[in-house]
Amino acid sequence: MKNHSYFLLALLLTACVENKQHEQQADSTVQEVEKPAKTKPAPATAPEGKKPTPEKIIRERAAGTVTLLDEVNGKPMAQVNDNVELEAGIPAKGWSATLVTTELTDAQQEGQVLKKGSPIIANGKTVGKVLQDVVIEMTFKTIKV
Repeated sequence: MKNHSYFLLALLLTACVENKQHEQQADSTVQEVEKPAKTKPAPATAPEGKKPTPEKIIRERAAGTVTLLDEVNGKPMAQVNDNVELEAGIPAKGWSATLVTTELTDAQQEGQVLKKGSPIIANGKTVGKVLQDVVIEMTFKTIKV
């Protein structure tokens, strides 16, 4: 039994030594990961002619009458009334891409255009009007059978 106890003691000590080495390696790995990068990565830029897509979509309600423009400092394309739900991207330099969801008539679905002066309808209520012809960007299409 005396011979076995020396062997078990030696085995126990070597097992403890190995565990400490693994913990030290794990700690050094964690420290390397937590160190801040020394160089800043270059900001991603969109190719010329393409607009970057927003990273997040924010749902908001219009506070008062809101006029939507076709581009930054562009021409008015639609006007929505107070408390209408809008979906907007993250603002950049005070401007953001904005989406208004509307119900379409069969003629509007076929033509893929909202004509100037057409009402913007949501949940059966008129919530605004179109100020210039707008090409419809469909997120889905209802197929009639």
